[in-house]
Amino acid sequence: MTVDFYSRLENVAASALSNLHEQFPDVYFYFVEPEYWSYFYNISQKSNLKVHIIDVMAEIPISPRTSSQTPQDFLDPKDKVLYIGRPFSLLQICKTQVVMKRQNPIIFVSIPVYSYSLKIEVWKQPINFTSFSSLCFPFIPFRHYLQLAVGSFKKIFMTEPVYEEKAIKAALSSLMFIFGRFDRVYAVGHFSSSIAKGFLDCHDVQIQPGQNVLVLMDRTVDLLSIIRIHDSYINFLEELGCWNPNEDKMNPTALGKMLGKDPASASKLPIFSDQDDAFETLATQPLHDAMRRVNLTDIKNSKVENLAKYHTTVMQKISEFIVQGYLLDLVLKIQRRLVDPIKYGRCVPLSPDGPSLAFRMLSILHFYGMNDEAKSIGRLLAAKFGLPMFSRWNQLDEIAMKSARIDPPPQIKSINPILSSIVSLFGHIVADTWKRPNFPVHESYLSTQTALPDGKHRWFVGVIGGMSSTELRLFKKVAKICRPDDEFIFMSTGIVSARQFMKDIIQA
Repeated sequence: MTVDFYSRLENVAASALSNLHEQFPDVYFYFVEPEYWSYFYNISQKSNLKVHIIDVMAEIPISPRTSSQTPQDFLDPKDKVLYIGRPFSLLQICKTQVVMKRQNPIIFVSIPVYSYSLKIEVWKQPINFTSFSSLCFPFIPFRHYLQLAVGSFKKIFMTEPVYEEKAIKAALSSLMFIFGRFDRVYAVGHFSSSIAKGFLDCHDVQIQPGQNVLVLMDRTVDLLSIIRIHDSYINFLEELGCWNPNEDKMNPTALGKMLGKDPASASKLPIFSDQDDAFETLATQPLHDAMRRVNLTDIKNSKVENLAKYHTTVMQKISEFIVQGYLLDLVLKIQRRLVDPIKYGRCVPLSPDGPSLAFRMLSILHFYGMNDEAKSIGRLLAAKFGLPMFSRWNQLDEIAMKSARIDPPPQIKSINPILSSIVSLFGHIVADTWKRPNFPVHESYLSTQTALPDGKHRWFVGVIGGMSSTELRLFKKVAKICRPDDEFIFMSTGIVSARQFMKDIIQA
């Protein structure tokens, strides 16, 4: 994403924060979600706005304070506080002491739009509140992607589709007003198509024209790719919980453990940083290929000292952890059909990481047509973890089974030995220059029926329901091959590992 893109969003964020401050003067702003707190705190400092933003990471105690103390030391029960966040986050904080002990009436600010269901749920809580408002800045601009501030896959496709559709429309409308209208619109999947219809061939005279293209894809088009284990360097880092998806870098504690260093020293190393000119080459390659590639001349001769050595050590540790962990290695072998899933897969529910891995294994068996094995394992999981959890998995599985295999266009086949269907689908779209491509999917889709104008374009590419770090990197490689001169803004409701994705689904 370009400097111009970030600066435009920062100006809009500062304006939104200033308007909220004018609406509610002399109050303390409490951003419930750390990512929002961090972003808006930086915005307030850059813009020199006199807004009191509470440090949510400091766990400030609630207690009367003296004249020499500040709200960053103690949050007085009588302070006027504005609680700002997405509806589900605001509901969660309603049950905490930080809200229940407030004496002054509370003001809730919903991101990105006003939620009537939130208001009804808050009425049921034993808290003192006075009003509701909204902060329509529905993004968190991370350096590698634009997070849409809406719910997870579970909320969008399984529990609260009406509000989430309204929230995504608000996010896309904001982008259109900031950067100009979309010259062309693609959408694949029922949910994305329903949203995109409002932007298809929009010619509102109040919105400036722009060389913009909107691409929306439902996660439901390819669920298996965010459930199964991908044999790539970065995917194993995600599987082991070592990768920070929002910072797009290795967790310093995990990196230090692998390299035998303390977290502070590990965070200063060039590996996985902007100085690391090898990782983008290695990240999406199968682990065994990456281990061979790291010792080739172009990486061994890197200007960064000991880069090949550090990567070799990390990959060796990953291989050791997978084998020592046993269950992850076992599911990988079941996925490759190397062992009998009924004989060996029955111990997977014993995983110390919880039932996520076991339910992922069940999805893999079912998708590959191993129905007898799936039924046997399914009965075991229903008995061990209960029917409600099994029912939530079954709801997901019914969606996954409708996914169709999509082969990539010829231009991008060299990127990776096995490209997921959603990446292949993006390749079909971005390589298109005239009418809609012949999508090999059964889901609904739509496309602007005019030629793509000449010149440089800005593509807003959104995956509704989440994507993995592996997929994001593959999207970027496809974009670079098919349209090297265009600007791409990749958006999603979140970057999430396969383990966390399944965990979110099966939890109550």
